[in-house]
Amino acid sequence: MRRKCQMTDGCPCGENPVETPLVSSQDSIKTVESDICEDTLKSNVVVSTADSKLSSSSLRSLRQRMNGHVTSSSVSLPADVVGCGLPQHVWLDDGHLLQLMDPDDPANIGLFREHWSQGVPIIVSNCDRNLDESLWKPEAFLEKFGSRLNDLVDCRRNVVLVGHQMRRFWEGFECVGKRLRDGRGNPMILKLKDWPATDDFAEMLPKWFSNLLQALPLHEYTDRTGSLNLVSRLPGFFVRPDLGPKMYNAYGSALAPRTGSTNLHLDISDAVNLMVYVGIPFDDEQKHVDG
Repeated sequence: MRRKCQMTDGCPCGENPVETPLVSSQDSIKTVESDICEDTLKSNVVVSTADSKLSSSSLRSLRQRMNGHVTSSSVSLPADVVGCGLPQHVWLDDGHLLQLMDPDDPANIGLFREHWSQGVPIIVSNCDRNLDESLWKPEAFLEKFGSRLNDLVDCRRNVVLVGHQMRRFWEGFECVGKRLRDGRGNPMILKLKDWPATDDFAEMLPKWFSNLLQALPLHEYTDRTGSLNLVSRLPGFFVRPDLGPKMYNAYGSALAPRTGSTNLHLDISDAVNLMVYVGIPFDDEQKHVDG
């Protein structure tokens, strides 16, 4: 469907029409990191300077400072993307949250640059089409790594459970009946603690590593050797931030909204967060869908 850009004031793209598919809020949720969604696998790759995750209150404050306008960036675009035109995109949150619809569109970088330079979050949808689904299902990890030992975290109590076979985590990923129970008999909200270690990711999970990097959008920024990845250009005597990737594996907490699997924190560098899998427990599906 042909739609005009929804932001009419201060938009770098003006009111030029763009080809964008109609997407429901449920479709969008599948591609966005969320602490209240069901069991999730997320992989993070550090890109460059300061983290851009903002709360709703932060966004309101940012809008007040920007007065609805996005100023021009002084960063020059690579020669091979100059003149590419506008990418497919829509505007969310009353025209203040950019959603890029095609992760492979070379024109993404121009619009991305204008908004990322302001420190605002950006959504890139449909990255999952470049993922091999079979690699990221819980069954794949259960079969390959189920017998290995790793620490688990009980997110309700913030207690580390030392030295469990990872099958105890993966078997309960989409089956509440197989989850570890606390002293009151309630199923635990678990996450895998620091697995795999960053320095072991490419060695331990070579197929996953390759597939993840292939699925990342905006390679000029997110690739380790990307032309606009500042960290990759730092001299060797600098202490560089960890470029990852890091993998985040946790049960969802839709039925326990007061329990999160990650504490609020500030990263030392910007990160791209790629949702690679979302699961709903098949033995408790209706409760999770209804919340």
